[in-house]
Amino acid sequence: MNRLGIFVDAGYLFAQGSQALTGDVVRRQLLSLNEQAVITQLIGTAEHLSGGTPLLRIYWYDAIGTSGPTLEQKRLASSNNVKVRMGTLNGSGQQKGVDSMIVIDMIELARNHAIADAVLISGDEDVRVGVQFAQNYGVRVHLIGIANEHDKNHQSPSLIQEADTHTEWTPDIINSFLSVRQAQVRPRVIPAVDPAAKPAVNEAVVSEEEATKILEALIDAMVSGLVPSDLLALKEHLKHSSSLPREFDGKILGVSRDAIKRDLEQPEKKFARKKFIELVKKK
Repeated sequence: MNRLGIFVDAGYLFAQGSQALTGDVVRRQLLSLNEQAVITQLIGTAEHLSGGTPLLRIYWYDAIGTSGPTLEQKRLASSNNVKVRMGTLNGSGQQKGVDSMIVIDMIELARNHAIADAVLISGDEDVRVGVQFAQNYGVRVHLIGIANEHDKNHQSPSLIQEADTHTEWTPDIINSFLSVRQAQVRPRVIPAVDPAAKPAVNEAVVSEEEATKILEALIDAMVSGLVPSDLLALKEHLKHSSSLPREFDGKILGVSRDAIKRDLEQPEKKFARKKFIELVKKK
């Protein structure tokens, strides 16, 4: 069948993409992906590399944490022409099982003559065997890397040699769909201090009244700092759900806990979540 398959190792894309943009590998939780922008970029690049071969679908290989799929992963899985394959994360936060899924899918699709061209975004030596088998079935394999002046060895040399063509995405291309979430402001309420007074035993403990003031300012800063893709995703999510996605809920509680220097009480958690949802809906 004269079709094109696109195979994306999300771990490689996020790690090398963030390093290309910032000079360092940024934690996944601090990255925001514009799903529709990356899909458009993938299809456009793949059509160019393959000479216009019609798309079969995009295979997106990612890892799922113990708390389940993220909002971003759910949105990708619901996007047209995208099939999300989920591996797992080990205790060190590394993907497990992703490379083997890429290899199996490439071989099976090639063996069944479902694709004539394969576009692969990966840097791992372990997927080279999938490239070899696909080529044996007549598939042309086009490898995409990410131009990275901070890491010259971001792709396996033998994988590059095995591919039929090799190209690299520049930081400008990466920036069109990937961004680093802004660092959040952590406002603090600093009470007036009498220099002659002795320090109170529990002066570091923030009162409920002070905590409310801190949380209100903090949540406002967090919502104002949302990148556009996160804001759009949250607004869409809140049309169908009254609760926050886990990755945002965890960040709100974690940052709030750091700001008031103690664990939040249940009413404070409820206030922080409610305030966040209200402000997102108003944006």
